[in-house]
Amino acid sequence: MDLRLWTYSFYDAWNALSNFPFPMKLEEPEEDESADERFLASFPLVGAAWGLGGAVVAWLVSALMPLSLASAALSAILIVVAWEFLSAGGNVSGLAGYLSGALGRRGIRAEGSGGSLDFDVSGMTLFISLYLLKIVCVGAVIYNGRYSWLVVALALGGLVRSRLAADDSSGSALIPVEEPEAVAKSSWLIAAAVTLIAGFWYLPAALLALLLAWGLIAVLARTARSEPGETPDATVDALGAAADMVFLIAGAALLAGIANR
Repeated sequence: MDLRLWTYSFYDAWNALSNFPFPMKLEEPEEDESADERFLASFPLVGAAWGLGGAVVAWLVSALMPLSLASAALSAILIVVAWEFLSAGGNVSGLAGYLSGALGRRGIRAEGSGGSLDFDVSGMTLFISLYLLKIVCVGAVIYNGRYSWLVVALALGGLVRSRLAADDSSGSALIPVEEPEAVAKSSWLIAAAVTLIAGFWYLPAALLALLLAWGLIAVLARTARSEPGETPDATVDALGAAADMVFLIAGAALLAGIANR
């Protein structure tokens, strides 16, 4: 394994997924056949880095003030706001826009005595609701003292993005690759390693999260293929954000009541 090539792939993936370029500029190595595969396989590492940043924020806040509902809420707000600014459309705003567009196209029919009524769901209402839900889930994880679940959740979210971006079964992959199996293998190995290391102290929950990732990828891949009107990058961003949300909800549920203070 060439560490220099993997370092550049992480750098390239960070710049693709983030609004803020990597602080250091790296020289691009000579082109090689596996560049796209490594680029996609680095998505879980970028997610893990963002999750680690969130865990550090939670730890710092808890060090400055006793871990309580108030400190957990403060940490969650800071973390989710930072993630939203850091993400290049792949966080709450991207998911809200995607759902709003999908619901707007299909409409929501409400049957009543006056017949049927079509109405659109407000994108802003969706955005606020999803934002609050994410803050609540992050806060619940932090309140239980399981900061490292943030690493698990975003690494697996990166895995979902990687698999969706490389899914070329519809002929419209965001990043067509010659060997999608190699991307799948590398992405899964990296995501599984991060999950098992970060989730070592609550291994059953971490293993369930890996199983959830497998099922979620299958479901979301079908969803992405059924939305031909969406641009591939917007779909991957939105469904990746949905995956982040699912893993955070799962963490809040699986780790509830097992605080480690």
